[in-house]
Amino acid sequence: MKRRLFLQGCAGVCAIGVASPLVFAGSLFSPKRGDPLRKQLLDTIRTRVESDVRQRVLFVVTAINVLGDWAYLAVDPVDLKGKPIDIKTTKYADDADMMDGLTTYSLLKYKNGRWSEVSFFTGPTDVSQLAWIDEYGISKKLLGF
Repeated sequence: MKRRLFLQGCAGVCAIGVASPLVFAGSLFSPKRGDPLRKQLLDTIRTRVESDVRQRVLFVVTAINVLGDWAYLAVDPVDLKGKPIDIKTTKYADDADMMDGLTTYSLLKYKNGRWSEVSFFTGPTDVSQLAWIDEYGISKKLLGF
């Protein structure tokens, strides 16, 4: 029975190119560079981040964790040359003095065949994402705690 389920999971990965989170339902998974799932997760937040910083971005990834149908991302947006983005040129310019850079923490949920951003924090000066444990009932493991 286990082998059959594994093969069905592999067939799903091969067919769509990205693993359904159900394949990883029981354990924490961190997709590595080159993994199609990693690209899909980053692309889920890319449009919002690019709008916020008013330019196209690359991401310097601190963490990408997937647990079941939840994903957690901790990223620093940089310009297309890999240089830090000046916060004074972003939508956060007026709040820059109260922020700790542009580091972005995102919580994503897999539903109806796609990933969606449920919540995010940009530049928090504390560990704001811990609130997600109570608010969404996620595991501390997802956040790396």
